[in-house]
Amino acid sequence: LMRCVALEGGAHGVTCNAVSPGYVDTPMAHSSFVHAVERGEVQSVEAARAAAIEEYPQKEFIQPEDIANTVAFLCSDEAALLNGSDFYVDGGTAGQHQERVEQIALQQAIPPLWRCGSCR
Repeated sequence: LMRCVALEGGAHGVTCNAVSPGYVDTPMAHSSFVHAVERGEVQSVEAARAAAIEEYPQKEFIQPEDIANTVAFLCSDEAALLNGSDFYVDGGTAGQHQERVEQIALQQAIPPLWRCGSCR
């Protein structure tokens, strides 16, 4: 959908991009650590948090401000020619797991969910 909007709107000065965040340090993330403890997957919330951070090449959680800064940049004049792109704000995890993501997509034969005139 984002790419179709970008293609259709580009001629009219409309840009459309996506921001794909990783684990953001929010109360929702914290609750997932609590649930992991409740399910017996880890001994403590701290252990769950440490295990999650270990997945990130940069060894730190994304902060809400990191997402906000990316969106602010994409809304600025400096990003006027960025159109139809997906920006991963994930501490580098997408690069680690890209091969696995592609394997899953092929196994499931995921069809395009949206087709517009420009995407055919």
